[in-house]
Amino acid sequence: MTDYERLESFFAGKEWYDYSGLNLRDSCHRKGFFAKIGPEGKPLDQRMGPGANFGTCFHHGLAAYYTGWGRLDEQTRRHMAIRAFSTQYAEFDFSDRRGIVPTNHTLQRGLDILDAYCSQYIDEDQMLKPIEAELGFAVEISPEVGEDDFLPFLFVGSVDGIFDRSYDSKRLPRETKTTGSGAEARLRQLNFDRQPVGYVTCLRMFPDCANVDTFIGDVVLIAAQKMEFARDYFTTNENQRRSWRRQTINKVERWRGLIARAQGKTINEQLDIFDQNTSDCFDYGKCPFYDLCDFGISREALLEFEVSTWNPLLKRPPAKTLVQAEGQIDSITLAR
Repeated sequence: MTDYERLESFFAGKEWYDYSGLNLRDSCHRKGFFAKIGPEGKPLDQRMGPGANFGTCFHHGLAAYYTGWGRLDEQTRRHMAIRAFSTQYAEFDFSDRRGIVPTNHTLQRGLDILDAYCSQYIDEDQMLKPIEAELGFAVEISPEVGEDDFLPFLFVGSVDGIFDRSYDSKRLPRETKTTGSGAEARLRQLNFDRQPVGYVTCLRMFPDCANVDTFIGDVVLIAAQKMEFARDYFTTNENQRRSWRRQTINKVERWRGLIARAQGKTINEQLDIFDQNTSDCFDYGKCPFYDLCDFGISREALLEFEVSTWNPLLKRPPAKTLVQAEGQIDSITLAR
């Protein structure tokens, strides 16, 4: 059995949640129904937009850049980052309906932003020793003493790097975000975001990260002309981490409640249970399921979608994944 097959086997039959999936369910129950359950029990695939794909290219470049830290000179590492970005970029189509690639999503613009990012943090990054260039995790959340009983579930995610800071030996996960406007504003929002607090909370379940309490917030502007980067260090506390756990359990239990109510119902009755949040239809461009809500579900409409098999640790697996479930801790490393 290969390491990837071990990872697949671990997830087989397990109920899992991730940050983006819980956000999607919360933002609109109807969208959550289409993406996570689907008509006839087949979840519908959401095609990733160009912004998300461009961010994926940037993350691949950074992973390559930090992999060579301490072994290769900075210029060589930068060339490795450029190659990794370019290779990933070739897997996507960034052209619009006219067949033109917008200026902010051209390959050259991406390489220019990546190169400027490396220059921006070249001095600071000498103090940050990469422990893992990318790291996935899957942790079981189960009832603790004093909590109401609930069925355990997995929470999964991946961080964009784990670093040791040289002057205080502090271990720090980094969360890098790409944004289309306002790097500083996005950084302030990231400080209050549930994602990095949750990732710190989960990483603390593993011995090598048991003392992690601070994360690096890192934001990169993706724009046609302007260069803008923002980075800061945010420390979490026990109250925040406990609150994240309680909120996550509540979100999962609410979703389970909707599923239970929908059992045995007709499709129209199910759609009424998974109610719409119409203010969310155009938040990040037009919702991929907008036409299903507007014109109704038909065989022809469903043919426009593929069945979703999305899992963040299987679709685009990080080089290493830490697993904590049923009282056991494991590590799965994939050969690159």
